[in-house]
This record gives sequence, structure tokens and C-alpha cells, in this order.
Amino acid sequence: MPYFTATQVEQITTILGYASAPHLIAPQLANSYLSAAVERVAQILIDLAEIDAQLKALRPDSMAESVAGMQLNFPKHRALLKSDASDLLKELAQVLGIPLLSKKYAGSARATVSYW
Repeated sequence: MPYFTATQVEQITTILGYASAPHLIAPQLANSYLSAAVERVAQILIDLAEIDAQLKALRPDSMAESVAGMQLNFPKHRALLKSDASDLLKELAQVLGIPLLSKKYAGSARATVSYW
């Protein structure tokens, strides 16, 4: 039965929101898992890293409204990436059987106010 690597355990601990209290899930992550679960968790970690990179790359480009005659909608693209990441985060928690404490990809609580 496969185990998670130390790097994977650290990533999982941080992503699920247990960075300040890793001892809460360390015993569970030290257990062996089915190889399919370990492979899925590894893929989720890769996918989340890719989405984080895309979100980071999106910031400098978000000022352009169109490129080569194509209209861009960065808020929608950002929302889609965050939604995908949020779904992956929930799946990660479900596969591991560990409650999710972090909502890293949740939308902001800012209210939109219109004065006219």
C-alpha cells in the first residue's frame, strides 16, 4: 500500500488549511492509502499548482480589454479557474476523508455598490 511523500503531506496540510496545526491530520496522512487514491491526490496537487500559476499569470494581463480583435473577460476567466480549483479542493478533502478548513479559492465577500 502506498504512502504520501513528505512533500505531498506538507502540500496537503497547507492546502486543506491545517498549516498552523498539522498534528491534527498528520496521523491520518501517515496511513497507507489505496494506490488509486494516492495517484488521484498527486494529480489534484499538480492541477491546483497549475491553476495557481494561471491565476498568478492572469494578474498582469488583466488590464487589457481586447487582444488581436478578441474581447477578453478576465473576471469570468478568473471565476472559472477559482471554481475549478474549489472543486478540486473539495475532492481532495473527500478522497482523504479530512474536513476542509481552508477556502482559498472562495470568492471575495466584497459588496458591489452602485451610486447611480
